[in-house]
Amino acid sequence: MATGMSQSQVEAELAKMVSFITAEASEKALEIRLKADEEFNATKVSLINHERESINRKFELEEKKLTTTKQVATSKAGNLKRLQLLGYQKEVLDGLFEKARERLDEISNGEGYPELVKKLVLEGAFQVTEKRMTVRARERDWEVVRGCLEEVKETYREAMKDAVGGQLELEEITLDEENPLPEASAGGVVVTGYAGRIQVDNTLEERLRICETDALPVLRAALFGRNEHRKFYN
Repeated sequence: MATGMSQSQVEAELAKMVSFITAEASEKALEIRLKADEEFNATKVSLINHERESINRKFELEEKKLTTTKQVATSKAGNLKRLQLLGYQKEVLDGLFEKARERLDEISNGEGYPELVKKLVLEGAFQVTEKRMTVRARERDWEVVRGCLEEVKETYREAMKDAVGGQLELEEITLDEENPLPEASAGGVVVTGYAGRIQVDNTLEERLRICETDALPVLRAALFGRNEHRKFYN
């Protein structure tokens, strides 16, 4: 017949149960602590990476802003330098043309003026291409003009004799004594045709004006060199 456990045996069994429960609890607590540490470290790493990325993005944005600011400043400085250079070039060219205007009278008083007048009349005739033309000039230049008209006529005829079956042959070119150029003019001529409806202004003032506009790129290149950044010059 079985007998019950003694008091000492009961206490021993209870001690074993308490020890087992305590060990299980400690092991579970350690497991929870390790998992909590792991989650904490993962969260810490994630937060650090997030902040690092945020700082990097802010740094990149600031770097881009600084780069853009530097580029804008460099561009403004370059544009200002180009404007200053263009202003200097304009002053030089304006001064040259002003001196040229002041010396136009020297041309009409020079030995080569009669030859120049002949060339201006002939050039005007080629542009008008009319059978009858007139030439306007300062009254003081009338003798010079009269002296070259016959030669102009023959040169024009020789050059145009084969053009359009001779239809452009010059029949008459005369001096217009009723409408002289102002005596204040620097010289040159105005060739007219078609009853005055077509006029070619070959006065010295007009030729200088053409030089100021049409020949300006060539003059600028000759004086200051060609602009490497400029693609067109006409």
